[in-house]
Amino acid sequence: MLTAGMAEAQSVKSRFIVSDSLALTTSEIDSTFTYPWESVTIWAVGCDALIKIEINKQDDFTSDSFVRIDDGSFITITKNGELGISGVYRVMTKAVSGTGILYMIGTKTTDG
Repeated sequence: MLTAGMAEAQSVKSRFIVSDSLALTTSEIDSTFTYPWESVTIWAVGCDALIKIEINKQDDFTSDSFVRIDDGSFITITKNGELGISGVYRVMTKAVSGTGILYMIGTKTTDG
C-alpha cells in the first residue's frame, strides 16, 4: 500500500557525495560538469592554484579574474538562490608555478 508520505519520498531528488581531482600545471584546464555541484569544497595540494568558477549557467569567464588558492588552503561554495549561486557548473584552473592537484568533494543531484 502506498501512502502520501511514501509518494513524496519517491519524488525526492537523488543526491550524491562526489569527489574529483584535476592535475594542475601552468596551462589552463577548463572543466565543465555534467551535473553541477550543489556544495563543493575545493583545495590545492602541491602548488598554489588559480581558479575561476562558474556559479550559474549564464556565467562567462572572459571578464572574470582568477582567485588564488594557496597550497593546502580551501574554499567552499554552496548553492544559494538569494545570492544568485545556482551551483558550480564549470571551473578553469592552473598552477601558479610547478604542478599539483586540485581536489573537490561535495554534493550533486541528478536533476542538474
